[in-house]
Amino acid sequence: MKSIELSSRRRGEVALAAAAAAIAVILYGAYGDPDPKSEQQAVVPFLIIGVALTAMFVFGWMVPKASATGADPTQAKTGRRALAFSLVGLFLVPAAFWSGLPIVVGAAGVLVGLQIRQSERVLYQQPPGVQPL
Repeated sequence: MKSIELSSRRRGEVALAAAAAAIAVILYGAYGDPDPKSEQQAVVPFLIIGVALTAMFVFGWMVPKASATGADPTQAKTGRRALAFSLVGLFLVPAAFWSGLPIVVGAAGVLVGLQIRQSERVLYQQPPGVQPL
């Protein structure tokens, strides 16, 4: 059975990219308005800290747990973890799109889903010399 463990480097790269995109959304939301409101600008540092902490939690603890060594990509529950991340990100959009959190959580779902897909390709690869029916 192939493992679907993610490398810490790849997790870090995706975490940084998701956090950067979320911070860009926060900054654009606060300062991109032609008539910026002072209360929007006042919460920007707190939102950035919140996104950074969420990215560290999601990519540092939840994603490794979802793609733990020994997780079997043929089991439905493994794919459900990726779907859960993606659905939480989707449901956060109407409620908290301005916070950047849907980007972080959705990126985690995409990362785990892509890793499961890659593991399935390796798992179901035909041995050399075997012709498909």
